[in-house]
Amino acid sequence: MINLLASHINSKKDKNIFGSMKVPRKYRNEVIGVLMGLIMSLVMSLTMTLINIGLVPYFFNAWLKGFMIGSIVSIPTSLVVGPIIQKLIK
Repeated sequence: MINLLASHINSKKDKNIFGSMKVPRKYRNEVIGVLMGLIMSLVMSLTMTLINIGLVPYFFNAWLKGFMIGSIVSIPTSLVVGPIIQKLIK
């Protein structure tokens, strides 16, 4: 019984909130950079679109345009700046 419980607990450690999405260690920094760029772009473009034009009928189109432009800028930026910052703080 205890071994069964221990194996169940150990199997839970390998899972994350998205299920069992495992990223190989050599690609981990790139995946983190892309996800950070997308999430930051999403939040910032949504916030700035709301502030600048409010909830208007064309809000979604304006936000989507801002999100796409922001992603084009934020993903390469996070991929370049991320490793530099990691080296600076080590």
